[in-house]
Amino acid sequence: FVRMACGETNPCRVQVYHKGPVWKDSALELFLAFPVSEDGREGELTNESLYLNFEINANAAMYAQYGFGRRNREFIPDRVYRESRCNAVIGRDGWRVDFLIPDWYLEEVTGKKTEDWLAADGNRPMYCNFYKISESPEIEHYMSYSRIESDTPDFHLPVYFAEAGFEK
Repeated sequence: FVRMACGETNPCRVQVYHKGPVWKDSALELFLAFPVSEDGREGELTNESLYLNFEINANAAMYAQYGFGRRNREFIPDRVYRESRCNAVIGRDGWRVDFLIPDWYLEEVTGKKTEDWLAADGNRPMYCNFYKISESPEIEHYMSYSRIESDTPDFHLPVYFAEAGFEK
C-alpha cells in the first residue's frame, strides 16, 4: 500500500486515462529499484538495475512502467493497473494518492518472493525515491525525497534512491 500526499492546492489535472503523460500535470511519483541485473543476478544497485516507476496525477490517472535502466521500459500489466485501486483525494489543503502494488507482481518482476526482499538481515534491500513534479511550463517544478546529483532534472537514476525495505 502506498500513500503519498502534498500541500499543493488546485493541482493541474488534465490527464484522465492511465498511461497518459501525467508528468505534465501535477504528479506524485514513486520509483522502486531492486539490485537485480537484466540477467537476474543480484548485486550492486546501478542505473541499469531493475526499477519501477508509478506516476499519478490528482485524477488518479497512473503512468507506470518497469525495466532495466532508462531504455526499453514497458508498461506494467493492465491487471496491475486494475488491482492497484488507484485513488486520488483532493482536499482544501492539498491532495493525495493511494494505491496498491500487488505482491504477485513484485514477485513476478523481481523473480523473488516478497518475503525474500525482507531486509531484516540487511542483505536484500530495495531502494526508492518519491517525487513531486510538473513538466508543464506554466507550473514547472521538481522535488525529490532523496537528493539527486544531476545537472538536469532526471529522476531515472536509481543510484541516488534511498535504501528501503519491506516490513512484515
